[in-house]
Amino acid sequence: MKVKKTADPADQLEYAAQLLRSKTGSGSGTVYANGLEQAAKQVLGKDLNAGTIMTIIQSLMGSA
Repeated sequence: MKVKKTADPADQLEYAAQLLRSKTGSGSGTVYANGLEQAAKQVLGKDLNAGTIMTIIQSLMGSA
């Protein structure tokens, strides 16, 4: 995440999803990448706070 340390949270999450997809071919890697991508969409344009952190966690857990 050093590459995107000044980016907004949505861009950081999208970048993490892209990296994960490119580095893994496993099913679980794809699931996590999808969760990161979904979280990025849900926090787009929002500040990082307790609410957006919960959104990220829920997306990663697949319950958002």
